[in-house]
Amino acid sequence: MIISADTLTAGATLSADLAVVGAGPAGIVTALEVASKGLDVLLVESGYEEFDSHVQQLAEAGELNSSVHAPMSFAIRRQLGGTSVIWGGRCVPFDPVDFDRRQFIGEAAWPIAYEQIQPYFQRACDWLRCGRAIFDATQIRHLRRALVPGLRDGEMLTSSLERWSLPTNFGREYRQMLRLSARVRVITGLTCTEVICRSGETWVDYLECRGIGGKPIRIRCRGYVVARSKRWATWRPIWASGLVVYGPPRGGRRKCAILYSSSGDCLWLRTRRGRHLRATETVN
Repeated sequence: MIISADTLTAGATLSADLAVVGAGPAGIVTALEVASKGLDVLLVESGYEEFDSHVQQLAEAGELNSSVHAPMSFAIRRQLGGTSVIWGGRCVPFDPVDFDRRQFIGEAAWPIAYEQIQPYFQRACDWLRCGRAIFDATQIRHLRRALVPGLRDGEMLTSSLERWSLPTNFGREYRQMLRLSARVRVITGLTCTEVICRSGETWVDYLECRGIGGKPIRIRCRGYVVARSKRWATWRPIWASGLVVYGPPRGGRRKCAILYSSSGDCLWLRTRRGRHLRATETVN
């Protein structure tokens, strides 16, 4: 089901088992995967089903070095499907080194290991429509062992492959599935502006959202996922809340997870009971 926030009553509170903020590739996949396990999902998208230049202005950067980055109007899309609408289709997997701890970013660390997500690469490729989850030329029989004659893998890899999607516009490819789903409600034209935690707690109580005209809408669910791009604007509502949403457990209960749309992997959520939840499991 796809609903425009324009049709909702100001001050309404929406509820479900899971709220997913952002209907790009990561958000759409998360919603459909979780819904397939019998859970009700609210998928919140700031844009509409089709491009809207007024809504797109919300994605503009406050500061931008034009010498190293394209304008946000060229780089991302705020609509159903997210940036996959203008995506070229390049797909690359995580590498084990991506999960190494880095002292310069403090306590921030992945709550899962590479070995835990690697088995899901094929499922991600299926959603992305990019073929087999093979990213090493040595695993493809008809290719030469060394793609560059005389240059073999060492500190520099010459056998790594990229895969390319058709490309896949997730808003178009999966729109019908979202419309027909009895478990997923997509709310378009609704922006999450603040993540509210209970006093003295570090887990989410509800989300404060606003429609395009400023109409207030509240979302209260059993769990929450922020599936947005890694631009600083994504983190503003989270910084405002003081919520710790990323990293290994440290004794506190949290039920919010961050999924990056650049990965295509929507596999792990944080439950209020403090354990990790695969998208293939059911919340009890």
